[in-house]
Amino acid sequence: MSSRASFEIVQKAAAVGINAVVAISAPTAYAIRRAHDLNILLAGFARQTSFTVYTHPEYLCSQEPVS
Repeated sequence: MSSRASFEIVQKAAAVGINAVVAISAPTAYAIRRAHDLNILLAGFARQTSFTVYTHPEYLCSQEPVS
């Protein structure tokens, strides 16, 4: 998404079974709390090669995929 990640987006993602939300901008404080409570990985400040993870970093894999 291209704007701030709101709690509404996090809740809608959870309702349909999406377990990660990534935004270009920062998430709101309430979105961070809701993502934590709903077990959703929430990331912001997404750029071409980086992003900031706010909740559930354990969902990320640190290994390169095997081809």
